[in-house]
Amino acid sequence: MKLEFKDKYELQALHKALMEAKFHPEPNQPIVQTSPLVANVMNNVVEELEKINWVTEAERKLKGIEYKNDWGIWRTTVSKEIVLPVIIRNLEHIEMLRSKSDEQCLEYMNVLLSPYKLRDDEVFQLIDLANEQ
Repeated sequence: MKLEFKDKYELQALHKALMEAKFHPEPNQPIVQTSPLVANVMNNVVEELEKINWVTEAERKLKGIEYKNDWGIWRTTVSKEIVLPVIIRNLEHIEMLRSKSDEQCLEYMNVLLSPYKLRDDEVFQLIDLANEQ
């Protein structure tokens, strides 16, 4: 699937719309949160955002900065406030998968948490935290 955008701000707007749909605390369509297709689109959008130079003209002139892109950092710094409600809503299925195998659980969690990219231990910490809620 090839998407074309007029500028980087349109791509950023799509990212924000997808994040709202995927991580809404009370979704009208919960299937969006667990859809591999939506996860793939979100990953592709963030991968495109990771390729863009986000330095403003003011930063270039005032600070001498030539390149800035924090999307890689953003992807690995998950906001618990955003993802915990989604994990809690899906906790029964997550625990069922976890009882079968860590691999199945992690595969499901990677879809659920996309476009975030977390280490396996961080994913299990989030599941444990959701169980405590």
